[in-house]
Amino acid sequence: MLRSVTRARGAAPKRFAPVAYTFRMRADHDTSSRQLFAYPELVCELLAGFVPYPWASRCNAATCERVNASYASDAGHQRHDDMVWRVRCGARELYLVLEFQSRQERWMALRMQVYIGLLYQDLLKQGALGNGDPLPPVLPLVLYNGAERWHASLRLEDLARPAPAGLRGLQPRQRYLLVDLAGYAKAASGPPDNILKALFRAAHMPSSEGLELLPFISRWLGSQQNDALRRTVASWVRTHLQHQFEGIKIPSTLEEVHAMYGRKFATFEELFEYEAIQKGLRKGLEQGLEQGLEQGLRQGLEQGARQARQDLVRELVQRSLGELPAAMAGLIEAADTEQLKSWTGKLLDGVHPVELFNGQAR
Repeated sequence: MLRSVTRARGAAPKRFAPVAYTFRMRADHDTSSRQLFAYPELVCELLAGFVPYPWASRCNAATCERVNASYASDAGHQRHDDMVWRVRCGARELYLVLEFQSRQERWMALRMQVYIGLLYQDLLKQGALGNGDPLPPVLPLVLYNGAERWHASLRLEDLARPAPAGLRGLQPRQRYLLVDLAGYAKAASGPPDNILKALFRAAHMPSSEGLELLPFISRWLGSQQNDALRRTVASWVRTHLQHQFEGIKIPSTLEEVHAMYGRKFATFEELFEYEAIQKGLRKGLEQGLEQGLEQGLRQGLEQGARQARQDLVRELVQRSLGELPAAMAGLIEAADTEQLKSWTGKLLDGVHPVELFNGQAR
């Protein structure tokens, strides 16, 4: 059996180059992820949701223990891993070595081998193993938040030159498990069955789709007894919403956000219109810059704003009727910006599309 080992001593200093800005999440990915995975409940959710082995779903949060992730080699050199947990999954006890990445790291397999070797040395120095006990199994896991597809090899042997005959079996071998958050969010569909799946999808999906996950997140939080965990997750959600919707005030609690979203468009009118208009303005700006003239830029901005309002009116009609009748589509296509703005406001105020377009209300 493994004996209890020393708990982590504070946050490890930053290593390597500063992390780069990534889609949705900003450069504080390491910090925000550390906050989430400081809780054993979320460590177990990570294993259950993203580790493709049956035993991973049997993680017991009550037996999880965060352990030291700062090591000194025999020569006195300090090395710092991101986060290490000792976890029990059913009858299995293992160590989770968790790395947070916002950019590509070609040598990640090598880094993992070094960290695992230092972890084993540290366990031996602390006397964490009983007499004759073997070394514990380790799960090396990289949580990757970058926008681009992860290109680094998952195997150490891919980073080395081919060994000559007779030496291949003597070469070091190390693999790690990769969780690509953006890739997961793009491929995921249907209702989530795991709180981390919901959080990561909300952080990487278009805003209106991400907001649809709030009821699941809110229900999960309501089932938790750990107040600190509830506050941390709610703050994480609110922070990412604020990053996505600059200029729109996000409520201070997730319950308020959920309540607003439950009223459909009444309170989120500003949010949806902001999202559509910003998309149109970006298109218009690109058109104007391509023409290279101030007049072209103005025209591009106007066309982009009109296109965005058309898209918003179409979406609101489809949400109400389940389809976009051809007659209404023609009216929307022919309308000017002011007419579209008026229709948007009335639809968001609850006016039925049939009543609105039959009366040509302004």
